[in-house]
Amino acid sequence: MQNQFNNDTARNNILQNLHKALQIKTERPFSKEETPDFYMPESETVLAVFTKRFEQAGGRLSVCSSDAACAEKIALLLQAQQWQNPCCRSPKWATLLQQAGIDTQTTLAPQTPAGITPCIALVAQTGSILVTSGMEMGRALTVFPPVHIVVAYVNQIVYDIEQALNLATAAGSPQLPSLIGLITGPARTADIEKTLVLGAHGPKAVYLFLIEAIPAAQQP
Repeated sequence: MQNQFNNDTARNNILQNLHKALQIKTERPFSKEETPDFYMPESETVLAVFTKRFEQAGGRLSVCSSDAACAEKIALLLQAQQWQNPCCRSPKWATLLQQAGIDTQTTLAPQTPAGITPCIALVAQTGSILVTSGMEMGRALTVFPPVHIVVAYVNQIVYDIEQALNLATAAGSPQLPSLIGLITGPARTADIEKTLVLGAHGPKAVYLFLIEAIPAAQQP
């Protein structure tokens, strides 16, 4: 009987303490935490968001007015850095670069200084470039050379990954390709001391040439 009384007393004490504690109003923890950007900011354009995120990730962006202007800018970069015989498997861009005075190759060799590729989409939310195995350029061209040069159009920019995946499906067969890659800046890794190393597992530099004009295939 005494044990039952003691148990009831202890229970009542606990409940009273909980009741008192609940009367004390405290500030909600993490109340000032930033809201995740699941939605497009109303004050910014998708181009502005992509540019900011891409450059924050270490990418280098150049805006071009047309295909020809883009080829000229790529040629200037290659000549300035003395990157000879870059690998480009896009017939369209190989021709444009040749007209700009740059010879390219389709074979990827150990000494290839740069790979030049198109892409499927640009993801503003993460500043990423989406590529797939269905682009007929091979998987190695985006990761093997020390420099990756990407050519894209402004109308390829979407806000999130879901929209980019929809473009990946629309670009080829109804089924998703066997490989979908998101490239967010140069390849990077860090050791236990958080020393950042670029280019350890892929390109050490990513250049994006963004064309404002609508691709000829999409013009009315």
